[in-house]
Amino acid sequence: MKLNLNFNLSEFSKRPSVTIAFSVICSVVLWFAITSSGEADWKKTVHDVPVEINLPSTSDLNVVAGEDATVTAEISGMRYNIGNFHGEDVRLQASLTGVNKPGTYTLRVGAVNEEGRKYEVLSITPSTIEVTFDREVERDIPLELELTGAEVPDEEAFQLGEASISPTMVTVQGPETQVSKIVRGVVRATLTEPLSATQKLDLPMEFLDSDGNVVAVGGDSLVSCNYETVQVEIPVLRIVDLPTTLSFINVPTDFPLEQLEYTLSNDYITVAATAENLSRYYEVPIGYVDLSQLDLTVNSTMTFKLQLPDAIRNYNNIENVVVEFNSQDFESKTLSVRNIVIRNVPPDYDAQLLTRSINNVRMIGPEEIVSNLKSTDLVAEIDFADQEVQTGQYEVSVQIYAPNKGLTWAIGEYTAVVSVQEK
Repeated sequence: MKLNLNFNLSEFSKRPSVTIAFSVICSVVLWFAITSSGEADWKKTVHDVPVEINLPSTSDLNVVAGEDATVTAEISGMRYNIGNFHGEDVRLQASLTGVNKPGTYTLRVGAVNEEGRKYEVLSITPSTIEVTFDREVERDIPLELELTGAEVPDEEAFQLGEASISPTMVTVQGPETQVSKIVRGVVRATLTEPLSATQKLDLPMEFLDSDGNVVAVGGDSLVSCNYETVQVEIPVLRIVDLPTTLSFINVPTDFPLEQLEYTLSNDYITVAATAENLSRYYEVPIGYVDLSQLDLTVNSTMTFKLQLPDAIRNYNNIENVVVEFNSQDFESKTLSVRNIVIRNVPPDYDAQLLTRSINNVRMIGPEEIVSNLKSTDLVAEIDFADQEVQTGQYEVSVQIYAPNKGLTWAIGEYTAVVSVQEK
């Protein structure tokens, strides 16, 4: 058998499979040539590289300015490693040598030494950055109110109350050098029209240094405050007259209290209060008179110290109200009471009266009534609804009445002895 050894290169190269294989081989050779050529010293300039500022955990300082500084770095390395590098791919840090107290420092910038780094830093521009350090502090600042233009339309009908701030103190936080400048916190309220009702305003604060200059707080400032605004309340008080009232205790049943004549030194008290508070008050009670102690044959005048609620202002500063009773023709008479009754004994108890007579009962009233009083006109009542029930013999309080006899009452306290047993 005879072999055909004639080889036609032109025909061979036209075969599709040969063309494809040849292209692949050429591409591989070209890639290898490109990547292996100068692979260790390919250079690249990277812009906007951030600089790390790594304070030790034991430091009480904070960065207050310069933490966003960036630089330009020239680096070298294999092209396929650094070809697509941007600023955030390069790690640089500032040297903190000598940083031990608040202040502004010029810090040298260098590469971060980390294992497996695939590039070298050839140069850094600029090679230093300015950084300010300070301590973070908090301070409580009391607030002062500066109020101008506050007035009422009619001073006979209205009165300005004491304006208030809420809260009265705020907390500022920030660099010590800035916070220490603040000596005052001021809230300024300027009114342009008279007030006839209580006004509430939400207002900003200003913080001032010792020279009266404003210290920036909030916004873009490094100092912050726990409140953006505070509420200022300017009370407007209405001026009105409230009637005075007098009350009585230990008044016998069916006693004609309306016949007991008296006058008050002040029938009305002029007060000032907000409309809201005035809606809850209609009178000024001056006190209580214990009828069992009111002996008009000895003294017909009583003085009460005026006490108003905190929400009501005493406009005319009246301290006392004097009560003058009409005691003309009043006299007293001493009698004995034998008509003693027991009421409201609980159903589980029996009560027996041991006192047969209550002596030396002093009655008081107009002469025309008292002079005709007899012992049989009086009733002594023991009411167990008004006192604790216990077994045994003991004294109980007694109230003396003169039923249907008009303006007369007993002076003093009286008792009787009872015996109480369970059924």
